[in-house]
Amino acid sequence: MADQKLRWRHEDFKVQYADVYVPDEVPGARGLEFGPGWIGIVGEYCEQLRAIERDYFVETLVWGKEKFGALRLFTRSERYTLTTLQSYWLARLDEWARRKSLRTCQECGQPGRLRWGSHAATLCDQHKHLVGKLRAEDGIILDPDRQQIGRYTWTDQDLGLDEGQTMDFAKQMENDFRPFLAPDLRLDGTDQELADLRRKLLAVDQAIGRHHEVKFQKRRRGYEIAIDNSEPRSTIDKIKRDAIIAEIEMIMSGEQQ
Repeated sequence: MADQKLRWRHEDFKVQYADVYVPDEVPGARGLEFGPGWIGIVGEYCEQLRAIERDYFVETLVWGKEKFGALRLFTRSERYTLTTLQSYWLARLDEWARRKSLRTCQECGQPGRLRWGSHAATLCDQHKHLVGKLRAEDGIILDPDRQQIGRYTWTDQDLGLDEGQTMDFAKQMENDFRPFLAPDLRLDGTDQELADLRRKLLAVDQAIGRHHEVKFQKRRRGYEIAIDNSEPRSTIDKIKRDAIIAEIEMIMSGEQQ
């Protein structure tokens, strides 16, 4: 029993990821409230937070819980304070963790599925007894809230959940920078060209602030840029619009790093 309680405290994880897991310490603060089988998913989540930090954006995990048989993770930042790419990357990372948890036993980490009994839980065959007698929904409802996340939807491949398949750099770019790319834009070229474009798009995200809509459409020479600042909280006004487009054009041409 003592060993079981220790597994739920996730002490090794807290040491290994102390740089990106920084829980609140205020009265009533929440912790890591999920079974030991999901700690590997949370570790991968934190590795991605480290990767995001290398790009320019520091974010930390604050707490997490199980809800309706799925993993829910919460980070420090309020999403409305973030840039378009920052908010988009975190939303996609949250959905990756949630969806992966629904195929991983929360007790042992082995492959599992959502079970419906006295409560909902994602469990393997060995641990399915933990929900008691199964209800009629068992085996039918495998994801209780599979839905559009904001303006974006993702396939398992987009989230990196298609086992055994790899994603080339162009496809990864299309996924990572979807908010900035026109729907019909398909990237190609060498990895060096794509890496250069990636660096420029990160610079654009830093330059233009929050609550904006920027789309790049590839043309015969370079990119056509469109800005929509109709969002009520947009930080882009009409006066700034031309200056922002000029700055973007300098970034995209390589004149400004």
